[in-house]
Amino acid sequence: MRKLGWGWQIATYEYSETMVYKKAHTFLGSLFAIVRTNPLMLFMPMKLFTWAKHMKKRQIDSLNYIKNRTDVWELIGRPIIESEGCYYQDRAIPLRSHFKLISEEEMRRTIDEFVSFTHVLFNKGFIDKSFNLLKNFGVYKNKIILLDLGELFYKQEEVEKQIKNKVWRKHYVLRIIPKKHRLYFIKMMDERFL
Repeated sequence: MRKLGWGWQIATYEYSETMVYKKAHTFLGSLFAIVRTNPLMLFMPMKLFTWAKHMKKRQIDSLNYIKNRTDVWELIGRPIIESEGCYYQDRAIPLRSHFKLISEEEMRRTIDEFVSFTHVLFNKGFIDKSFNLLKNFGVYKNKIILLDLGELFYKQEEVEKQIKNKVWRKHYVLRIIPKKHRLYFIKMMDERFL
């Protein structure tokens, strides 16, 4: 299988023309992935280990929460979840790549669709931890789907806290959104969730 990408929790491989396989990193693999994107973490080993341990627990808990939720399968890429954090999923175009292919007008329309989609997830009882538009979501058959199933918040107090803290305004979410669309993204998220 050809490797398509990687994150802090998983590596994504091409399984077929229509499916990907998301293989969970080992604990050491997660440590390496974190340090690869944030080298200063090497100087904070306790924080690095705690972060990786918490991340792995969140991943397993998220997949356990979602694995029997057939009511949302179309929204999350019809996953087939294995053990230890691995799963198959519909092959989608990440929104980060999709944004490079569309016009400015289509970007705004996609932001609107994302906000509506995220609110649907909220109404279904869970959210992506950070509402990370371009990293954790994709387009499959012209519809937005959630790609990253390992960072779900589904406990009411966690969801409420994320919304109260307006995590969609955090630099790690906004920095990958084209500058001219950041204020629009914030405005639309604020209107929908506040």
